[in-house]
Amino acid sequence: MSSSIGPNTTLVTWNNVSSITNSNCTIVMDETGNLGPDGGFQIKFYNPTGGCGSVAGRVTLLLNDNDFVWNYISCEFELMGTGSCWGFNDGTYSDLANLMTYSGGSDFISEVRAVNSWENPTYQSHNRVSACDNDANNFFRFSGVKRFIMKRRRNNLSSLAGISHGRSCNSTGVGSYTIIKNIRIW
Repeated sequence: MSSSIGPNTTLVTWNNVSSITNSNCTIVMDETGNLGPDGGFQIKFYNPTGGCGSVAGRVTLLLNDNDFVWNYISCEFELMGTGSCWGFNDGTYSDLANLMTYSGGSDFISEVRAVNSWENPTYQSHNRVSACDNDANNFFRFSGVKRFIMKRRRNNLSSLAGISHGRSCNSTGVGSYTIIKNIRIW
C-alpha cells in the first residue's frame, strides 16, 4: 500500500510554457529547458545590469492551460549574488503574473529545505515577496547561494499565469544568477 503527502501535481515542461518575457536579463539558453529535476523545465538567467536607480532585471514565465486549468503553482528558486531590491511575483521588481497577492495563509515561501534564506530566524521577520532596503533581515543582501520553495495561488483562471522574479541594486555577471526549477502546477 502506498501513500503520498501533498497534492497530486504536474511537473512543468517546455510543453507547458506559453511565453518568457525578459527585461534587462541574459537567459542562459544551454541551461534552460527540460533540464531540471526529473526532466522538468528550468530557466537560468544572469543580471548584467547593477546599481540602484537602474531598471530592474526581471524574467516572467507564463504557462498555458493545454493539459488542464490549474489553480496552484510551486517552484524552487536558486539565487546567487546579492541585491537590496527584489521581488517574487509581487508587482514591484517582478510581475504579478496573474497570481494572487501573497497571503501567508494559502501561499507560502517555505523554510523547509531552504538554504541561506527563510530557514534563518534572522530573515523570517522580513517581507517574503519584495524588498528594497539594506536592513539586516534582508536575506538577499548577503553573498552565497540561496534556495527556497514558493507556493502561490492563481488569480484569474481565464488568463495565463506563472512565475516572475526581478532584482535591482544588485551584483552583476555570471556570479549573479537565478534558476527557477521544479515548477509544479495543480
